[in-house]
Amino acid sequence: EATLTHGAITSNLIVDNTPPGRPTIAAVLDNVGTDTSNVANGGVTDDSQPVVRVSLAGTNAVVGDTLTLRRQTAVLGDVVTLTQAHIDAQSVDIETPVLAGGQSHTLTVELTDRAGNNGPTSPDFTFSVVSTPPVLQSVTLVSSTGAQTARLNVGDTVTARVQFDSVVAVTGAPTLALQVGSTTVQASLVGGSGTRFLDFRYTIAANQTDADGIAVGSNPITLNGGTLRNAASQDAVLTHAGTAANA
Repeated sequence: EATLTHGAITSNLIVDNTPPGRPTIAAVLDNVGTDTSNVANGGVTDDSQPVVRVSLAGTNAVVGDTLTLRRQTAVLGDVVTLTQAHIDAQSVDIETPVLAGGQSHTLTVELTDRAGNNGPTSPDFTFSVVSTPPVLQSVTLVSSTGAQTARLNVGDTVTARVQFDSVVAVTGAPTLALQVGSTTVQASLVGGSGTRFLDFRYTIAANQTDADGIAVGSNPITLNGGTLRNAASQDAVLTHAGTAANA
């Protein structure tokens, strides 16, 4: 008759089925171009390789866990293995690969622990990369008030419209130079900030005459200390050949 005995067996195997917590994208950092401030969720940047700062606060992440950055569902760049420095700082900075300009990018991050448990995905962080500044395309005279038989008199107004290839935001009080006869006058901005079209208006003064119609000279916009920029703080290109007299 056999006697079956066996000593106790010990193991250092640990059963871990608890996933890490949810990280968050705390900031997207723009460190090139004309504006190096943080990029807001829903904002724009002229940096095609911004740095994504991920917060580990509340995730219970430990050394050896991995952090994955995604654009939509595709993995973006290399998976980061957390070090003690990351744990001490409770944050990770990840520079993205080059992101296409003129597009919106939605990023998320996710932690995976050493046992392979995937934590919940972070909330979306969306921004657009603007690769080129706005460019002035045309200047046209679009309307007038008080004209009689196509002639303007003292107190009548003329409105010129400046068109850009993308949206511009205005600060300050830029002006537009018009050629009335032999006199260069300055039309004042009256609207259009936040669109592709800026309207400038001038009121005809006494003793002004123009036999062949009002013209626009070359490079007619003067900023006067203001700015014309896109949402990524890129200055508009204001070069323009001019517009012939409209008579």
